[in-house]
Amino acid sequence: MEINLVTIAIPFFFLLIFLEIGFSAYHKRKLYRLNDSINDLSAGTASQVVGVFSKTVTLAAYFYIYQNFRIFNLPSWPSEAISIFPNGMLGLSSYTWAWILIVTVWIFCFIGYDFAYYWAHRLSHEINFLWAGHVVHHQSEEYNLTVALRQASFHGFFTWIFYLPLALIGFSPVV
Repeated sequence: MEINLVTIAIPFFFLLIFLEIGFSAYHKRKLYRLNDSINDLSAGTASQVVGVFSKTVTLAAYFYIYQNFRIFNLPSWPSEAISIFPNGMLGLSSYTWAWILIVTVWIFCFIGYDFAYYWAHRLSHEINFLWAGHVVHHQSEEYNLTVALRQASFHGFFTWIFYLPLALIGFSPVV
């Protein structure tokens, strides 16, 4: 059984929203407007529904690039890396070396993913075409926890290309 952390976090997130609403009412601060919060929730719901399709496009392109054009064959699991190292090299077992390699691959993939996300987000602020898909995230009148739900629905159809260099380098879709 796979644990989905987002699914587990959702009830806690809504609990925090209700606590923030209570806090703002108690302190007579107007942090929430009904119409703005409904827009936030609607945009969040729409982005999740459309996200199913945009993620399909992203994964299909990523798999295609990875299968046909990857430069390196980077392992994603110790069983793939164990045969690379002779047993006893520098006093460590091949299993230990495999884990060191895997952790290194995952760390570099994380850094690469973060780099791709940074450029996708930055260019979404600078290129009009991308800004048109990203601006929804910045249109809220209030700043509260529901604003985090306000995500662009179709933005994923345009930013997936930023992640393709990871496939070209050879980071497995598993990573």
